Amino acid sequence: MNRCKEVIPIILLVLSFLYVVKIICAPVELHKVFHYQSNASHLSLGKLIFYFDEVPEITVKKREHTEFMHEYVFSFSNATIVLQEVQDAIEEIKLGRYAYNLAINSNDANKILDVIFSFDIRDIGFVRQEFVAITGQKAVAFNFYNKHTLERLQKKETGPILQTTCNKRHPIICIDSGHGGKDTGAIGINGTKEKCVCLSLAKQVGDELKKNGLRVRYTRLSDEYISIEDRICFAQKKNVDLFISIHANASSNRLISGTETYCYNPIFSKTVYTTVENIDMSYLHLYQKKMFHKSFAFAQYVHEYLCDTLVTQNPYFCDRDIKHGSAQVLYAAEVPSILVEVGFISHPDEEKLLNSFVYQQSAARAIVRGIKDYIAST
Repeated sequence: MNRCKEVIPIILLVLSFLYVVKIICAPVELHKVFHYQSNASHLSLGKLIFYFDEVPEITVKKREHTEFMHEYVFSFSNATIVLQEVQDAIEEIKLGRYAYNLAINSNDANKILDVIFSFDIRDIGFVRQEFVAITGQKAVAFNFYNKHTLERLQKKETGPILQTTCNKRHPIICIDSGHGGKDTGAIGINGTKEKCVCLSLAKQVGDELKKNGLRVRYTRLSDEYISIEDRICFAQKKNVDLFISIHANASSNRLISGTETYCYNPIFSKTVYTTVENIDMSYLHLYQKKMFHKSFAFAQYVHEYLCDTLVTQNPYFCDRDIKHGSAQVLYAAEVPSILVEVGFISHPDEEKLLNSFVYQQSAARAIVRGIKDYIAST
């Protein structure tokens, strides 16, 4: 009996050790990869973002081909690609032409993903960050910056390139209707598809904005699938002043209801590697901070009007506050941007309201009042 008492703790210790080893050695699945290229004259030249279950072990090697042409190789250990659509996205990214040289190589046998950049360090700098996305996935992001624009930022020669306030005379608002096409979004207990609610509400917001003399651009006006990359590129090409993404929320708990609004806050992104000099980083942080304050103010105006309006028509309404989330469309945006979750499609009664034209119209008018007041405040 005493012998057994001595052996049991040892067995438990060995089992615990084997469990830890299994967790450490378990492959980390890459769920999504996203690349966004900006205008060559802008501060941000592009963003490359990987979404994993957990952040894999990452090592970096630097090679100097010439005095100014440098190459960086980031190796993601134990990373695996399961979904064909992820592999397809990688192949599409590799075919692109960018301000920097970019290659992504995967070795399924060794479970290693190599991300390779090369560029002239006089023109380009990059920052690698990590953050937790709204979905809970762990993101590894590479942000590329135009060093010449950073120099202009230091000299306060910013001009329209770094504009963070609206064109008051003729502002352009981009309305992003969430999901679409093969991406249905959440589906309510009565069969309501989030993509349909988003599109209907987006059109009503656009109509109300145009009645108020504001210019509108839609990322989609029909039931079609549009990638996040294309939505962001569309907004950038149209030189919009504000970006609002409209969604309906969902939860496994059907009792949860209410409205919440998201904006991106850079303090929740951890910088783990950079080639940008300290003085440039300080100005970059200043610019990002200014953009966050603009987005947060935008969120406040819209969220307050939505809550004040919907609480009078929805007995299940709950003000779920403004939250700092790292959704792709917010992380990559170059103008004040917000994402609005108008209500919970998973709540049976709120689902019915979200399907109601009258309720949608009230929500749309509230959103427009918020947009107008925000523009007037800038």
